[in-house]
Amino acid sequence: MAAAGGELVLVERPAEGVARVVMNRPERRNALDLALARALREALEDASADDTVRAVILAGAGPTFSAGGDVKMMAEAGSAGREPLLLDVTRHFHAAVAEIAAMQKPVIAAVQGGAGGGGLSLMCACDLVIVDEKAKLVFAFNALGLTPDGGSSHHLPQMIGWRRATEMAFLNEPLDGRRAVDLGLATRAVPTDQVAEEALALATRLAAGPTAVFGKTKELLRAMRPLAETLAIESTTIAAASAEVDGGEGIDAFIEKRAPRFRGR
Repeated sequence: MAAAGGELVLVERPAEGVARVVMNRPERRNALDLALARALREALEDASADDTVRAVILAGAGPTFSAGGDVKMMAEAGSAGREPLLLDVTRHFHAAVAEIAAMQKPVIAAVQGGAGGGGLSLMCACDLVIVDEKAKLVFAFNALGLTPDGGSSHHLPQMIGWRRATEMAFLNEPLDGRRAVDLGLATRAVPTDQVAEEALALATRLAAGPTAVFGKTKELLRAMRPLAETLAIESTTIAAASAEVDGGEGIDAFIEKRAPRFRGR
């Protein structure tokens, strides 16, 4: 187990090819202060750059994934210090969110207990989400008189539509895990004690797959381009993938009626 930011983020290797990045402020429900935001960004950048990592799990220590921004930190900054502080926090936090989106490998959120505000934003930024069926998921920002951060104003309308995103943002009504799956905010809802196990099983499965292809597919799915441009990019992308190691292996394995042995390139 390695740590970033003075143990604020733990990086574990629970299976071959899998890195689990764990926010480690359980006493504050993994609320994001400046130090945690910086440590999270650094840990995700390291996982992205590590060629031995083929899939990433993002989790929170203790019973809660993340309560979002550290409100106590905001209060202690005072009215004069709050604006520069939040600019600094979001600089690191948003770099972490951007790293999740750009990372050429799958990122799975393992969401236990709950996610609020920036914690919900972080969940939405991930590629796949395993959520506690009893989780309490809430937008939370306007309850503090704040606007969204962490990319939620970008991700939510794409995931659930403008009307439902507006409802979440204005009314702050909590969702449980099953409702999150129904709306398209999460991938699978499981009992609380199965969240970590299910996320690891999914990450292990993905790590054994054609991860370079997952990276390119992720780029295509996340891009917002006109159809004609997308079609042109898809044409060159699939042609290039067919000439790579995993493309050749996948085609050969299909013809030979055997399981492919992907190498992530």
